[in-house]
Amino acid sequence: NISSPDFMKHVRAIEFFEHASFDDKRAPEVSRLLIKGMASKDPRISTAAARAIRKWVTSETNDYFLKIIDHPQREKSGIDNPLGQVSLALDILARLKEPAAVPAMVRLLKNFFDRSDAAFAIKRMGPQLAQEELQNLASDRNADVRAAVEEILQEFHDGGPRLPAFLKDLDS
Repeated sequence: NISSPDFMKHVRAIEFFEHASFDDKRAPEVSRLLIKGMASKDPRISTAAARAIRKWVTSETNDYFLKIIDHPQREKSGIDNPLGQVSLALDILARLKEPAAVPAMVRLLKNFFDRSDAAFAIKRMGPQLAQEELQNLASDRNADVRAAVEEILQEFHDGGPRLPAFLKDLDS
């Protein structure tokens, strides 16, 4: 029982969903329950829920992940707390192609710790959803942010700087 007050039953129930077959009819309910598990103070429960949510996430839970990337909780060092939440939210929102996530994804390019995950998520969103928002950061004061934006835009335009090498590797 995923709502069980018994710790071990709760953990086993969440772990079950990691390996269970996906069911469209049950996915919204399972997704909501896993979101609750992710908020657990116990790291075993929250970690298991975070692993399972990748499989069971539905668009009904987008708001939860949008809040994470809109207002990430940070340690004094700048790292997200709990660790991995921003990366998970970026992955899920990019997979679901949630247009409302694009402004926050682009803002996360300014954060050193989130830049690579944000860039990857933006690339997965595609030029139709992200290109206009990226143009706003193309002249940012931070050279690393500008470089990330240029790389993403170049990849949208022509496959990016690594495309010729990848094509050569495929040809050989």
